[in-house]
Amino acid sequence: MAPLAAAAALAPQVARGQSAPAAPRLTVFPPKAAPFDERGRRQLAEDTLLYLWELHGERPGRPVFSLPRAAILGTLEGIYLSRWELAVPPGMPVYLPAFIRADRAYDPSQTKVLIDGVPLALPAGASWLDYLYTGVRAPIGSNIFEMDVLDLVFAPPPPGRYRIDVQRDELSLQFDLTVRDPHTLGPLVLRDQAGTQWTLQGDQRRAAPDSETIAALAYRSSAVRDASPEALAAIPAGNPLPSLREGIPPGADSATTQTISPALTQNALLMSPAGDVYHVDSGDLRHVPSFEWLAERGLSASAITRVAAHVFAELPFNRAHGLPAGVSHMDRVFHSAALGGEMPYRIVLPPNYGAREQQGRRYPVVYLLHGRGARYTEWWGYDLERRLNELFSGDPQRHAIFVLAQGSTGYWANQQNGTKWGDYVAKDLVAHVDATYRTVATRPARAVGGLSMGGHGALQLALNFPDTFGVVGARGPTLHTRETVP
Repeated sequence: MAPLAAAAALAPQVARGQSAPAAPRLTVFPPKAAPFDERGRRQLAEDTLLYLWELHGERPGRPVFSLPRAAILGTLEGIYLSRWELAVPPGMPVYLPAFIRADRAYDPSQTKVLIDGVPLALPAGASWLDYLYTGVRAPIGSNIFEMDVLDLVFAPPPPGRYRIDVQRDELSLQFDLTVRDPHTLGPLVLRDQAGTQWTLQGDQRRAAPDSETIAALAYRSSAVRDASPEALAAIPAGNPLPSLREGIPPGADSATTQTISPALTQNALLMSPAGDVYHVDSGDLRHVPSFEWLAERGLSASAITRVAAHVFAELPFNRAHGLPAGVSHMDRVFHSAALGGEMPYRIVLPPNYGAREQQGRRYPVVYLLHGRGARYTEWWGYDLERRLNELFSGDPQRHAIFVLAQGSTGYWANQQNGTKWGDYVAKDLVAHVDATYRTVATRPARAVGGLSMGGHGALQLALNFPDTFGVVGARGPTLHTRETVP
């Protein structure tokens, strides 16, 4: 269905006889401006390199919009011309991995970044060398490389259209970006040295009066990042937010109210950031095919509530109206003590999980582990949703919860003197799922499976954590001898 919301004019309107206003520019955060200093950008680069090709756009637990990376020079991935057209949500910084090389250091000044055809101006006193760092370890094929990375983070841009060109020797990238109007607040909260918390709306920052307001706006602790004065100076200050300590005050602006996590009451109507409308049915969101569909059921389009992007991404989605209700899914984030950070996952809930008559029922859980170089969304490419709907159809006794975990390249095992990927799944993720969803929290009702690297991970997790998993399965497991272990 075409978006039900009227499309906002993103390009400036020019009256007849008047010259067009200058295009808005993109502002780069200074290289030492936390949270996007070298340490913060290095974390973004590691995410991009470890999760490989798919990881761009909005990413759960990472409140920036990541542009796709190029081929890594110095490897067998090759060099090619790339062009992307992307829609950037308002209020999000934009991350650009401009150049990645695996074989040797290089002169970063030889890389050209153009904004709408004009060379990018770096902050005063900064040089390209300030945005280059080395030693980002990541796998390519069967080898581990140490990468040299040149990257930038742009402050949230005003609504409009932008083109970013990256040129270096034989490498050429082009990003055509459209930034939407800021109807809601963005997913990032910047905390200054005095403790004031700043939300982002479009290209402005708005001060929150208290922590209760931040909590009411559905922000997780991972969304709050300490920011240096230099980073805040790159974002103009707007009007402060109203206090939500005692609820929504009279006259609260729409960006505030539309950022609050909605109550999923029966027949509520919610609008996605893309402008599509969803109907709440038994606790799930189901896509509305047309305005006529609403009118036939006596539902008023005036009751539609717009929802912020970072909130909308965590709501449970079911199949579109016109198909029988099936499994619902949502992407969530949780904090892993073993990894010391936020990790995304996808939860797949059985049919009618949110229905009132099912509120007392608990379900067994299946954990699925992806292969090397993939993400938790890999399973969606194997038609998992359709297969589960077929499996669950007509037999409620088969119903179960499925958890699609996000890993890296560590074969889901605790690394010697390194990352504890095994503890992350078997301890942190399992404990979080059991505490958050209606699971049967016992060993016989908990299964783990995977393919390729994930098959290896499933087998070793079942053996290393025998009190956690009672069932294990592996599809094409990648097994190694001690001599060939990664």
